[in-house]
Amino acid sequence: MAWYKSQAALIVGSLLLALGLVFTALFPLSQYCKPETPKKPQIGAKNSTETAKPSSKKPTVAQVLESIHQTQKAQYASEERAKQEKSWWHTFGCEMKITDFFIATFTLWLVIIGAWQGWQLQQTVDAIQKQGDDFRAIQSAHLVIEEFAPEIIVDDRSTSINGVLKIKNVGNTVATSIDVRGGGLTTGTPPGVPPDYGDLLPTPSPKGPSLDVGDYLEHPHSSGFSSGEGRVYCSVWVAVSYRDIFGKPKIVQACYIYDSWAKRKRFTPC
Repeated sequence: MAWYKSQAALIVGSLLLALGLVFTALFPLSQYCKPETPKKPQIGAKNSTETAKPSSKKPTVAQVLESIHQTQKAQYASEERAKQEKSWWHTFGCEMKITDFFIATFTLWLVIIGAWQGWQLQQTVDAIQKQGDDFRAIQSAHLVIEEFAPEIIVDDRSTSINGVLKIKNVGNTVATSIDVRGGGLTTGTPPGVPPDYGDLLPTPSPKGPSLDVGDYLEHPHSSGFSSGEGRVYCSVWVAVSYRDIFGKPKIVQACYIYDSWAKRKRFTPC
């Protein structure tokens, strides 16, 4: 829902409130809500006849109390009948105060529209942030470590491994502050996953080299082990840290393993 639609809803709500207030001012609620004067009950024909005729006798205390009791009882019954005969409009317009109702309704509209506008604003902010993240992801540098394919020489006594780990920038901007660390390990069992990287992973080095789009950076590796001593695993790992043009630090890492008993003499990912 666009912001102008929210504004239109607010204007409509304000107009409805204004019309309600005008209706309240024009409609004679004061006359409609005027309480009815309870009718004086007829206590009885005898009492009426006695009241009409002048009497020389003064009423006793018991008669006065009885008259008051009958009057209050009749008034209470009249009020109860009036309450039962009241319509919902009478209750709504007189006892509930219709003006308070319209003010509460208008306040509720303000709360709902304000919450809706806040939600729309948050959605807009999230969309802008996502667009910014997508733009940075597209435009930033992105380094990958290509498959490790060294020269493997196997003889009766030893196996030697010599090659380079190639790091390529496949992003759209230059990578800076590159720091590369790597190593190897020869054991009789396969390395754990993730492999043991030894030292802590590198962080971008301010004095590190830069790598332009599409260019390679090579990290040499050389290792060897004695042959004929059973099954041997040779693992090689590399970790590369760098910064993109937005200053965000990134890291990429890879691990490759060589099995001396494998039919194909090559390194495969760990």
